Amino acid sequence: MKRANGRQLFVGGAALVFAVACLYPWMPGFYQKTVAETPLRDPVPAGEISARVHIAEEVIVPARSLADSQGPYCVGLLFATYQRANKGHLSVAVTQGNDRAQWTVPMSRLEDNKSFYACPSFDLDPRKQFSVLVDGKDGEEGSSATLWLTSDLEYGSVTLGGSMAPKSLQLSITSLSPTGGMGLSLPLRWAFLICGACSLLTALAALLWLGLEPGDVT
Repeated sequence: MKRANGRQLFVGGAALVFAVACLYPWMPGFYQKTVAETPLRDPVPAGEISARVHIAEEVIVPARSLADSQGPYCVGLLFATYQRANKGHLSVAVTQGNDRAQWTVPMSRLEDNKSFYACPSFDLDPRKQFSVLVDGKDGEEGSSATLWLTSDLEYGSVTLGGSMAPKSLQLSITSLSPTGGMGLSLPLRWAFLICGACSLLTALAALLWLGLEPGDVT
């Protein structure tokens, strides 16, 4: 029985890896799309979210902003790190009626000027009033993150330390749609699948050309 040489094993292995990669877009997943967002006007930081700092906002997103979008929905909060490595934790909670979802977030994992997305396990309806709560847990001044605030008050007004401020949280509302692992459209996923099949056929032809017939690998 013939043994596969190095070139034959390389061709077969590379084709197999490529074919598996082409199947990835067909894996179940979700595509996250921004469907509503508060404009970032006259942005200011909310201040460091150190221990015992409380930030809250009652939010209602106008139905026209959501158009014909469908849930499930997530709420994005725009954080800033002061361009440094921060320590400690903060909590983010989203409540609506009797439903509540909460996350404990290490501030070391927050990225500067990037949103943290809170995706509640309950069926959030942003067209109805809901609350966003952010609380500092154990952070210290000089090593805590902050949130960006905007002067656009269409979605609501933020409360800082129990006092209403003429600002609001920089919020984004995203919808989650079932899709392939890369969020690709159906035609593109078929293209990936066809490429995978072609790669296997090409590898088989190459193996035969190199003198290895099917079943000869030991």
